[in-house]
Amino acid sequence: MSSAAAIRAAKQRLRGAWRSDKARSVAQWKFAKPISDKQRREFARMFGRTVWHFGPGICTGWLEDLRWTARYKVLWADEYSAVLHFKDKAGTKCHHLFFDAEYFYVAAGYAGSVEYFRRMPSNSALQRTRQKRRAVERGR
Repeated sequence: MSSAAAIRAAKQRLRGAWRSDKARSVAQWKFAKPISDKQRREFARMFGRTVWHFGPGICTGWLEDLRWTARYKVLWADEYSAVLHFKDKAGTKCHHLFFDAEYFYVAAGYAGSVEYFRRMPSNSALQRTRQKRRAVERGR
């Protein structure tokens, strides 16, 4: 597959909504030093709530009441991964995403840990997530 074709394929593969997968992320997480069960439970609460939505050239993400939008460009890709360049008001950054069936994962923390994101089943699932988030916002 040519580089241009791989980039087009990666863009298509990314399109849609992706939610952090708590169980898979926590299961493989590596800690620099041992932590207590209580600390592990508190740590695990970070996962499973972040959603990324990739549209044509725009990535929108949210975690509870925090929302962000950034332009993105696929700089390089092959059948297993893609390097994305994100640009928003705060600046620029690159992430190397690795594909694994209906997941992608990205390096997080240190010691080889990653966070997994699972493709959400449909835009209706994304809509339910937005409605739930709005209900929480109205409840404040």
